[in-house]
Amino acid sequence: MDQEHSEALLYRNSLLAEYDLPAALEHLYEIEDSVSAPGVIYEFEADYLARLNDESRKEDLIKAWEKLVERNSENRDYLFGLEKARAVSQGDRKKFWEDLALQYPRATAIKLIPLEFLEGDDFRIAVDKYLRAFLTKGVPSTFVSLKSLYTNAAKRQAIQELAESYLASLKAHGTLPPPLESSSQPNGTSDKKEPPTTLLWTLYFLSLHYAHPKSQRDVARSLALIEEAIEHTPTLVELHLTKARLLKYQGDLSAAVDAIMVARELDMQDRFVNTRVGKYLLRANRNDEALQILKEFTRVRCCVVIKLTVA
Repeated sequence: MDQEHSEALLYRNSLLAEYDLPAALEHLYEIEDSVSAPGVIYEFEADYLARLNDESRKEDLIKAWEKLVERNSENRDYLFGLEKARAVSQGDRKKFWEDLALQYPRATAIKLIPLEFLEGDDFRIAVDKYLRAFLTKGVPSTFVSLKSLYTNAAKRQAIQELAESYLASLKAHGTLPPPLESSSQPNGTSDKKEPPTTLLWTLYFLSLHYAHPKSQRDVARSLALIEEAIEHTPTLVELHLTKARLLKYQGDLSAAVDAIMVARELDMQDRFVNTRVGKYLLRANRNDEALQILKEFTRVRCCVVIKLTVA
């Protein structure tokens, strides 16, 4: 399929839409088979139908958003577009997102979005499901995916209490506590033994939690947790990078360099890690060592710029 011809058709269609939406929509259907990017066709279709705001074409609008969600269930614009097209009321939002999660069980965005509007017990149950699923899978970005919620003190506290309960139960019994949704005994334990990695990622999650400014940045608590995680699994690069950052928060640049050098030794070829090492060495005024490392991952002319900058 000719890419330039495809782009020309789409451009012509976008110009047509500026003054005649119904005609642009019909033209869109005519060129659908001649365009190499069906996703763009669906986006245009959903946009035009939404702007037409024709009640008789509501089902077409819903189907357009459904096609987009099916193509990419992580795209928040598509998900919110579908919610709006279906005219989901405030009272029905929880069920709408639950049904969508059943339809797309692997989509992280569909699990995260309800955490933004749920409150109280509904939030605790939903975030409990999210946390235990991602911690048992060992997803390093679990904290990053949730930290936008930390502007809400109640949600932040609920997350902390849940994660601390996981840690206590894992240490005492090697299990997670029963899920909130199904547990009639909140202080009980589950019968399912967790793999050692669940404890590791729970320690890592809580370390990042206590290092966050909204959690009053309890660096001492965070550092103790990351040390425990390192003792558990000393070969995980992320743990040493986190330890280095925490030591930097404490102002101990020498110890921070030592910590990040351990991370480098675990993966000498990682460009990101070596770049971080270079920055830490520069902060500690160990410029020659920094240049020696950085020049291995940059072109010659870049090294000259770095050297001149440091000088």
